[in-house]
Amino acid sequence: MRLGCPRAAGRFLAAVLMLAVAGCQSDKAADVLDPAAIAPAGQNASLSSTASIGTGPAKVAVLLPFSASGADAASARDIHDGVALAMDDLGKDRLTINFIDTPADSEKARMSALKAMADGAAAVIGPFQPGAAAGVAAIRGGQQHAPIFLMNDAARGQGGVYTVPLDAGSSLATAVDALARKGSRNFLLVLPEGKSAPTIERAVDFAAANHGGRLVAKARFTGQASVQAAVDTVFAVMATPDAVVVDAGDLSPAVVDAVRAKRRDVPIVVASNYGDAANPSLEGVLVADIDRREMGAVSGRYQARFGRPMAPLAAYAYDVVALLAGVEGAIGVKGFVPPIIENGQGYRGTTGLFRFRADGSAQRLLPLYRLKKGQFVQVAPAAAKFQ
Repeated sequence: MRLGCPRAAGRFLAAVLMLAVAGCQSDKAADVLDPAAIAPAGQNASLSSTASIGTGPAKVAVLLPFSASGADAASARDIHDGVALAMDDLGKDRLTINFIDTPADSEKARMSALKAMADGAAAVIGPFQPGAAAGVAAIRGGQQHAPIFLMNDAARGQGGVYTVPLDAGSSLATAVDALARKGSRNFLLVLPEGKSAPTIERAVDFAAANHGGRLVAKARFTGQASVQAAVDTVFAVMATPDAVVVDAGDLSPAVVDAVRAKRRDVPIVVASNYGDAANPSLEGVLVADIDRREMGAVSGRYQARFGRPMAPLAAYAYDVVALLAGVEGAIGVKGFVPPIIENGQGYRGTTGLFRFRADGSAQRLLPLYRLKKGQFVQVAPAAAKFQ
């Protein structure tokens, strides 16, 4: 991760302080890290056998479910390996990572985070499971507790509790903004019923209105059986919109199919939670997502070490560890405070430019892509800097 303006890892220390104070940014993905300055990493190990990594003065707790299975086990592995690679690259003499077995139960997860901080953790990363993340997100205290970096996009904290992954509302708003800048004016929105629905509706509405557009109609569904009714509802208001916006998670292909049955050639925007990019139903859709080109050499090293592509969760974990390592190296653990973490100019990481806000959200500058045969084809670049 690139936290300042050095061109090699050896000059990282002085440059981090520059960024923490002044927000120095690079415009080159190759500047994220110098791969020639990084020693080859060792082989992977199980979660339970790597309970601690590093010998640095700042303790960081990473909350993971060691006994998880299925998709949760894969997510735990991604976060673990992203942390491990960042430590090899940047953090071994700055941080000590302690992996803590954390259950999915919200109250038990909250107690795990509090115990980690009582035991001296200067920062907490995780958890990622919804219930566990919601429990930890409820911790209050602001500067009275260590910063917490939640790895679930639906968990919302505040006062030193930050949500790291890209959320659906930010993804959709960025895409709608890009289309509205190019002249699209009339948008339809289809999304699931839930507590995040009003927030997403406002984000899309504002992004369209900011460039003279409007959210003409919106409809919510409660499951696959009600997808068609939601699509029928919005098209009954306007049969020829400039674009249809879809937040549907794993049901995105079903919603896209229903939209195309109404109008085959309408541009469709999906949120970054769309599921499998290779699904034929998603061919040609638009999505604002993290900057794949920024991952560059880091993702290559990840692939070489762990034998699989670098998933977004791994990249998010890498970025947080790199941020903490950089701040500790520049000004010590005393830099693990909101005024530094919430630096308005942001940080450049493997996921592109991002910054943490006082409300606990992560704001990201995202490119707009079109999915073609499971690949990301860039339609519009990310903005160069935060306004």
